[in-house]
Amino acid sequence: MDLVCSNDIINNNFPEKWIAIFQGTYHRKGHSSRHTFISFNGGKSWKMFYTQIEHLVVLNHGGLVFGMATKPGRIMYSYNEGKDWRTKKLGENNVTDIQTLESPGNLAITTINYKTRTNTYYLFLFNFSPVFSILTLMLGHKCQINDFKTWEVYRYFRNCFQGHQISYLKKKRSVICVDNRTSVQPDIKTCPCYLEDFQCKPNYYYKDNFCVLDPAVTFIESKKTCRDGGKPLTQLNGFPQMNSDLCIPRQSTEDENSDFADYCLGFSN
Repeated sequence: MDLVCSNDIINNNFPEKWIAIFQGTYHRKGHSSRHTFISFNGGKSWKMFYTQIEHLVVLNHGGLVFGMATKPGRIMYSYNEGKDWRTKKLGENNVTDIQTLESPGNLAITTINYKTRTNTYYLFLFNFSPVFSILTLMLGHKCQINDFKTWEVYRYFRNCFQGHQISYLKKKRSVICVDNRTSVQPDIKTCPCYLEDFQCKPNYYYKDNFCVLDPAVTFIESKKTCRDGGKPLTQLNGFPQMNSDLCIPRQSTEDENSDFADYCLGFSN
């Protein structure tokens, strides 16, 4: 997949918290083809759209996907995340540019079209909100609370990360409605804090769920003991020590040269 650096990289590639869009090349059996790859669940799964759909834009917090068809004079749009597509003919015009006009209560897209035979440019307005326009493609009613579902930010191990479980209200794919929220706010809950949620200490790197010593460095792990006579958990040496009150690593490094291990397994009588 291609990640093109630009000032609009967030809007172009990550239009919503759960949506990611990239152009890329698909290789199969010695052949390759260009496609648009899009995820509607934060990268957990991906869809590869057909080559005849180009320059995709996403509106309505993911409820509307709009693009140009490679066949001249056609636009394509979907209300259900690309499961079903609809087309509109624009005559002999070639679409050269797409601009979104999205605001609360207004959901519209403009296209700049060029007609080769007459050397003429045209401006088309596609309105997906219940307001009169040149071409009305009304989405329907405003979304109600039952039209949404909870989407949790997915993590490698679980839905909890650094003591927070974050979720958003996302419109159900099967529902056609206008999501007129000006912003999508997260719902944040506290959850257990795990060592795996944080970067490894210097000289260590993450491998197979553990922070292991980097063989390329000259750093040598010192043998340490436990204050209470327990067993040192040396396999955890690469993980940072956590603040006892907050789900964040300790900022102080005063114990780095200590003779005692960071993590120990205690024994009870």
